[in-house]
Amino acid sequence: MNLINLDYVYIPELGLNMKQDIQRTSGIQLTALFLFILFIVLFVIFFNDLILMRPHSLFGK
Repeated sequence: MNLINLDYVYIPELGLNMKQDIQRTSGIQLTALFLFILFIVLFVIFFNDLILMRPHSLFGK
């Protein structure tokens, strides 16, 4: 059975054996994730009354 191992790459034409680095989560990515979660939490806190408002006709009758 031939399994694909993405951590190890062999290129026969070039005779290269290359080991791939493990991808890590950068500090910028973690900061962006934290800020996105903070944005959602603050949005819910400050606009809670609008979120819980019952649907109504925008143009009235």
